[in-house]
Amino acid sequence: MKKINLTENLSIKKLNPNNPLDTGLIEELEEDKGIFGERGYLGPLNGEIKRKSHLYREELYDSPYIIYHQRYPIGYLKISPVFMYEGENVIDISYAIHKEARHKGYMYQTLAGVVDTLYNMYSEIDNIMLLIDYRNKASRKVAKRAGFISDGLTEEEHQEQGYVIYQKLRK
Repeated sequence: MKKINLTENLSIKKLNPNNPLDTGLIEELEEDKGIFGERGYLGPLNGEIKRKSHLYREELYDSPYIIYHQRYPIGYLKISPVFMYEGENVIDISYAIHKEARHKGYMYQTLAGVVDTLYNMYSEIDNIMLLIDYRNKASRKVAKRAGFISDGLTEEEHQEQGYVIYQKLRK
């Protein structure tokens, strides 16, 4: 995936490490404690997921994609390699968006477009997963709006484990 147009104004493109706008955005987002660290995306279930898979896709593995609104970078997402989880071939997506671009629908549009694109490009994917800090209500709302289903645990169980798993199965 080189560049994908998601809407008229939104697209994603692989990170260009020589573009200071791309790398500066990632550095800024990773320093934002509202997204990462204490309150943000937790990453894959490291102890519970076996990453070795015959479906390993080098072109997807931890490839940061910059989210552009028109020509300006506003966020990024990362896509894990295909891995096995509870008998299914799963991809895990993490994302972050700049605080000035939040609450405008950009992340919802990006997530919905990326999910459709991944399912169209890779027939072997059964499920796309998001792991979201249970306290990150905005991100949880985005996941639900984009058609992801919660793991069905109670709020108390989410608080105990620290995250909520959202999944979107292939139609």
